[in-house]
Amino acid sequence: MSEKSPLDGPAVLVVGRGVTDDLVRRIQKAMAALPEVQVVGDFRVVREQLKMLLNSMQSEEQVLQDKIIVRMQDYAAKLEQARKEGREKVDALIEGAPEGIGVHEIDNQKVILRVSPSELRLLGYRNKADMVGKPVWKFVVMQETAQRSIDKKMTGSLELKPFVRTYARADGTPIRLVIVDRFITDSQGIVVGICSVIAESALSGA
Repeated sequence: MSEKSPLDGPAVLVVGRGVTDDLVRRIQKAMAALPEVQVVGDFRVVREQLKMLLNSMQSEEQVLQDKIIVRMQDYAAKLEQARKEGREKVDALIEGAPEGIGVHEIDNQKVILRVSPSELRLLGYRNKADMVGKPVWKFVVMQETAQRSIDKKMTGSLELKPFVRTYARADGTPIRLVIVDRFITDSQGIVVGICSVIAESALSGA
């Protein structure tokens, strides 16, 4: 177990032009009877502590995000392998996508062809008809940006990398999603669609 810092727990921060060195000394004197209480007289010390705390939180978020992406990439790889073995196996993986991970497929017109029950739940929809047959960009907050991005991907010339995009839930509230895309190609190797694996982003500022 990590050692508790003296700065852990409740705190009172006094700032402003009226805070003088004399006032700080008087506060320190008043607090002398409380040995467990630390009085910091220099705000720069507090600022550095806050920076360290923020960096620590961001590092923890990034570690969690990386784990999420690895899990998603593994599932995307399973879908790619299943695609070589037949439509039924792909359908089974989409229908059986684990909770917290959504899957949808779009055609080259950006229209959703299939969506997993787990994605419906993640976005707050009840029926597949709420999403299937509709342009995928309609579920994105920045719709024009999403359309341009998908158009570029459909050329098949872009390297697909995990990315974060803000979708809108059924009730209109935003949700940041990390997305792993894979091309769907025909027998000639031409891109005819995209299979997306999605999950909620762990990065608060993403």
